[in-house]
Amino acid sequence: MPVRLPLEIYETLEKAVGKEDATAIVRSIETVISEATDYKWATTKEELLDAMRKEFVTKDVFNEKIENLKLSLDKKFTILFLILLFTIVILNINSLEFIAKLFGILK
Repeated sequence: MPVRLPLEIYETLEKAVGKEDATAIVRSIETVISEATDYKWATTKEELLDAMRKEFVTKDVFNEKIENLKLSLDKKFTILFLILLFTIVILNINSLEFIAKLFGILK
């Protein structure tokens, strides 16, 4: 990205050091500023990309985490369902009689 210094700077330098020296000084300053700007832009861009890569997850990692969550929730719901089922069966006298008749304990 080329940088151009204002004309006033060139004119001031031209009065102080002469036309050829002023031209050389201005070109040198513009080159240094351009290189510094390009370098800073490249480093900032790389730092930003690195930060983004660290923050965002890939699709595979996301799907793996979702699968792990599904498995843990499935286990929890199964346990809670069994607890609820046993609670209903144990606390309900009619269900105990029905289960005993199913297994042939009562007639």
